[in-house]
Amino acid sequence: ADPRDVIQGLESGANNFICKPYDDHALLARVQNVLANQALRKASSSEMVINILFAGQRFFITADRLQILDLLLSTYENAVSRNSELINARDELRELNEHLEAKVVERTMRLDAEITAHKRTEEILAAHIRIAAIFGTVPEEELYNRVLGVFLEIMGSPIGCFGYLEENGDMVIPTMSRQAGDPGGISQATMRFPRETWGKETWSLAVRERKTIISNEPYGDLSSRHIAIHRYISVPILIEDTVIGQIQVANRETDYSEEDIRTLEELARPVAPLLEARLQRERVQEALRESERRLNEAQSLGHVGNWEYDIEGRKLIWSDQTYKLYERDPAMGPPSAEDEATYYSAGQARAVREYSRLAIETGQDKEYYIEARLPAGRRRFFAARMHPTKDAKGRVTRLLGTVQDITERKRSDELKRASELRYRRLFEAARDGILILDADSGTIVDVNPFLTALTGHTKKDFLGKHLWEVGAFKDIDASKTRFEELLANKYVRYDDMPLMSRDGRMIDVEFVSNTYSVDHRDVIQCNIRDISERKRTQEDVIKAAREWQQTFDSITDVIWILDDDNRILRSNRVAEAFFDRPIVDLIGKDCWEAVLGSADAIPEHLSLPSKKNLKRETTIVRRGEQWLEITVNPLLRADGRYEGALFILSDITERKRIEEDHERLAEQLRASQKLEAIGSLAGGIAHDFNNLLTVILSYSRFVINAMPDGDPMKEDLLEVKNAADRATALTRQLLAFSRKQILQVSLLNLNEVVAGIDKMLKRVLGEDIELNESLGPDLGMTLVDPSQVEQVLMNLVVNARDSMLEGGKLTIETRNAVLDDDYASTHSGVKPGQYVQLSISDTGCGMDEQTKARIFEPFFTTKGLGKGTGLGLSTVYGIVKQSGGNIWVYSELGKGTTFKVYLPRESGAATAEVSASATGTRILHGTETILVVEDEQALRKIAIRTLEAVGYTVLLAADGEDALRISAQYADRIHLLLTDVVMPRMGGRLLVQGLMKKRPEIKVIFMSGYTDDAIVKHGVLDVGTNFLGKPFSSEALQNKVREVLDQETGTIAAGNERDANTTDEAGTRPFDEGKLRALPPATLASLREASIAARYDELVQIIGTIQIASPDLANGLKELANSFDYQGILNSIGRQDDER
Repeated sequence: ADPRDVIQGLESGANNFICKPYDDHALLARVQNVLANQALRKASSSEMVINILFAGQRFFITADRLQILDLLLSTYENAVSRNSELINARDELRELNEHLEAKVVERTMRLDAEITAHKRTEEILAAHIRIAAIFGTVPEEELYNRVLGVFLEIMGSPIGCFGYLEENGDMVIPTMSRQAGDPGGISQATMRFPRETWGKETWSLAVRERKTIISNEPYGDLSSRHIAIHRYISVPILIEDTVIGQIQVANRETDYSEEDIRTLEELARPVAPLLEARLQRERVQEALRESERRLNEAQSLGHVGNWEYDIEGRKLIWSDQTYKLYERDPAMGPPSAEDEATYYSAGQARAVREYSRLAIETGQDKEYYIEARLPAGRRRFFAARMHPTKDAKGRVTRLLGTVQDITERKRSDELKRASELRYRRLFEAARDGILILDADSGTIVDVNPFLTALTGHTKKDFLGKHLWEVGAFKDIDASKTRFEELLANKYVRYDDMPLMSRDGRMIDVEFVSNTYSVDHRDVIQCNIRDISERKRTQEDVIKAAREWQQTFDSITDVIWILDDDNRILRSNRVAEAFFDRPIVDLIGKDCWEAVLGSADAIPEHLSLPSKKNLKRETTIVRRGEQWLEITVNPLLRADGRYEGALFILSDITERKRIEEDHERLAEQLRASQKLEAIGSLAGGIAHDFNNLLTVILSYSRFVINAMPDGDPMKEDLLEVKNAADRATALTRQLLAFSRKQILQVSLLNLNEVVAGIDKMLKRVLGEDIELNESLGPDLGMTLVDPSQVEQVLMNLVVNARDSMLEGGKLTIETRNAVLDDDYASTHSGVKPGQYVQLSISDTGCGMDEQTKARIFEPFFTTKGLGKGTGLGLSTVYGIVKQSGGNIWVYSELGKGTTFKVYLPRESGAATAEVSASATGTRILHGTETILVVEDEQALRKIAIRTLEAVGYTVLLAADGEDALRISAQYADRIHLLLTDVVMPRMGGRLLVQGLMKKRPEIKVIFMSGYTDDAIVKHGVLDVGTNFLGKPFSSEALQNKVREVLDQETGTIAAGNERDANTTDEAGTRPFDEGKLRALPPATLASLREASIAARYDELVQIIGTIQIASPDLANGLKELANSFDYQGILNSIGRQDDER
């Protein structure tokens, strides 16, 4: 839109204008504006003139105001639009200018890079040319250093290395640059790095991974002698992906870049084929040098030299070995024709020239022998050979030759001939038969005269035949198989072989065959020696030696013959078994060292005295567990001087053991007799005490029951009764120790006994002691009193518990055991046989020997005053002995204790026990008639008072005869006989026998506090016998009477009753703790002791009468034992002590 066009259009009367280019919206808006203002312009009559000065000219536009205004607005709009376009154009031009400037900079930088790359390429090409020139011209010793220099120069690096891989994989670096001024640098000497040692070198990773490695970080994993590496590039040199070397540059001042990697790889690429060619050439050269070296070695070893003669040039060349053979200095060169006289005689020289002429004329090889005189005057013999060589025309132009020094071989041949001559003479004159066989065919090729004379056969009989084909050798095992064995082993020997002569005589010979080589061929030489006379002599000597040795070895003691230094020269066979080592190991040993292990440890009196006083002497020494008796007899020479000794060693261990066993058994017997004596005394005392205690217990109970509850004397009487209770327990223990108590035995399995009181044992032991049970399977039965076995077990457990004050472990073990004669011989009182073993082991304090010797004595205790009666283990001892068993203790201080109880093993099934729960509650009252027979008047009074109190009719008698009289006079039925066992005039057993004849239906109860063979056997109650042991309480008497009377009827009714099965939530029988509070301190102490020792009857008596629905007291007490809360009792006792 030219402004002039706009002005001219307006002058011509145009209403408005629009500039091109325009868009549709602008044109439409302009037309609408003109049309919209048209009415206004028509209405307006005034006109205006606009004077426009443009480009030096004035233009006048006449129009009305609205048109002028519209024109001005359009012009303004157009100007604004145009200005916007100019601004946009300016911005576009600015952006274009910036883009062009960036393109110029980019192109400039690219041109710079291309120029730099072009220069680097030119440098690399120049380096390639230099490297190729170095490989082609520089010698080996400078090659690697020069090539490395090119790399360092191009890469601008001060240090580096260039190396190659050998065929075995080792890296060889012929040069490793040294940094100037760095005393720690690596020298430029060739370095070798075996592959198995690679690891810390900067180049090793590039070689192993076959790729370039770059690092711009300091490398610290180097030896102290190595130059410090700050940055480096390592490039492997590859041939078809196989590494043959490596190049490394390092320590440039600036970091290495990817461009440096490309440059170094380009530099290294042409090195690969050049290095491969160089290495291959070196390998070929090395192989050639090795071949020459081996040739020289072979010539030297074979004493062979070679020479070459140029016929036309008349030039002779010797090898180094030829100069050595002729002892000529190589600096003098080969000898001339005139010099030949120096080495050869005239005849020898003519012969050499003649051989040369024939070789040239015929063109054939010539071999000859020649003798030479060396400068030192020595003579040497040579085997020579010459070979003519021809040119293309077939003319002989050269002679090649070898000379071999055969002087030693010639001398060997001469010696061999001389040896053969000597051998032939020996062969002919030998006093042994000799056969020579061909090893290949096995035929005889020679035989000496001695053998033909010995056998009576002629030489013709031998030659050409196999050995086994000759009549003399028909009995020899020399078959074809044996002959092949000879060839394989090269040796066959017959120490004693029968040989038959031609006239039938048998000759004993020694036959030895050896195979050896003669002139490279194997031959067999057989030596046959007549040993008939030697054999007879040897047989005599052997017989004498055998007889002497048999006598020598038959002696049961060890016998040595010693030299004058006490060393063993000879030994009999007994020593081999005695010392458990071969006799050969004893020969040469010092006698004392062999016996005791060290001669230095022998006391002075054990030195060999016989050497000094020349007399027989005997001493006894100990060797470990063995006792040895040593007797030394001196052996004297003919002049009386000492030359050795006869050393006799006898094992007297068994004798010592027998003596010790005898002493031990004697000690056991003394101890047993001592215990038996004490037991007899204690049993007698206990018997008398039982009668007294029965009176005390019964009358004290009568008085206590008769007293009102508030009577102050009642507590005093209770103390009297409690003391009697304790005395009762004491006498029972004495009876147990003395083996005078009554046992009610049954067949038991001890495993069931242990299991039955397991809970009670755990309560007694407490939480600090671990209980382990090892109950043997298939355990045998034993015939014992159950309550007594339980008491044994409980007493041993309590004793073990008291030895483990700080806790520990207790082990109960059962098993079957067989005690043999050997065991019985060392254990007094033991009868061999089958037993059931019960072992109780603890980890407590243990015992010393003095304590162990007395533990079964009554009243012996190691506990403090008032802490034990000393009857626990004595009771155990008595029960075990009375049961036919044995008990042994094993203990050491600090190592715990083990008690082993052996009870006789019986066959049969366990005896069933009557269940207390099945009996209900028994009637204590009755109306039956009872005949009481007792020699003690006080006991008779107690019996009648006790029984009549519950309704029985009682008849009294003082002895057996009195009882028979009363029975005969009493017309009514007597239901029960209650009789003492031991009485004057007539005992209980005879009484029962007499009474049964008249009254067979009568029931019998024996009562006693002491065993007697009348109703027991060895303390064991007869089967079916009712027994009441003294002392007894009124309640026990009433219960026993009622029990026996009810055995037939089984009557159960109400009376003084208590449910025997009542238990608390814990499964234990409740007890009235209030009763404990009323007990005095002495009674509490008794209760504590009884509870700890599990003496059940004492517990019953102390706590109060407990009616137990059980057929007998033993079963009742067992029921009580299994269900009674002993821990609760102990806790209650403790609370009572605290309150007091």
